[in-house]
Amino acid sequence: YDKINTLFKNSTKNNNVTVWPVFTNQLRDKYVGILGTSGGESVKYNNDLNITGNTCIRGEQYVRNELTCPKRMLTSTVRINSTKYSRLPVISSEELPKDLIENVVKELDKVSLTVPVHLHDIIIENVLGTGVNIIATRSIEE
Repeated sequence: YDKINTLFKNSTKNNNVTVWPVFTNQLRDKYVGILGTSGGESVKYNNDLNITGNTCIRGEQYVRNELTCPKRMLTSTVRINSTKYSRLPVISSEELPKDLIENVVKELDKVSLTVPVHLHDIIIENVLGTGVNIIATRSIEE
């Protein structure tokens, strides 16, 4: 339960979905409220990750992923030697494990690019061996 309590200590947001804990009197039962466009569902889960009470498959998968291996998309910027801009916006090509985000940001801090850079250019390939690329989200020609 330590992992679950730590994971849901504070509310988290992902794709306009807020997840926060609602604890019952019994320590073994946990409830997670998922609020989104549909108004919300109550989802109950136990140590075996048996999830019940959900009304949508995406909600079940989201809770399962949050409990086993939370992932996030990363958006950031890297340095570039442009006459117009000092930073180039970048994004991860896929979700990254949440526990690696800080290390990926440190890798981004090491990057310094020269122009030109084009939209969708790979800035870092296979960042930290995750299979995820960091790509440019705009073109900068000068």
